[in-house]
Amino acid sequence: MKNVIFTMLIASSLLFLTGCNEPKQITGQEFMEMLARNPESMRCTKFVAVKDDKAILKVSEMSTLNQKKWKDTYFITSVDDLPKDWLKKNEPSTHE
Repeated sequence: MKNVIFTMLIASSLLFLTGCNEPKQITGQEFMEMLARNPESMRCTKFVAVKDDKAILKVSEMSTLNQKKWKDTYFITSVDDLPKDWLKKNEPSTHE
């Protein structure tokens, strides 16, 4: 339980620290398509957490001018829009 709270705290902190006002709402299909494209050379997509029945996806994109700079964008979708078996299998681990 502590790890779940810690994961949610980290996800919330990341949203706050990156200056992201609101995560972008996408469909479950878009969520799955974004994950299917991972990994890409200048983009990394990660399923971060589930909070308030919303799945959170983080997309980090490398700057074309400076490969050490990355920009994070967050996307959310309703967990009801995702395949139940996929969600159960891939929900971020609470044992890390």
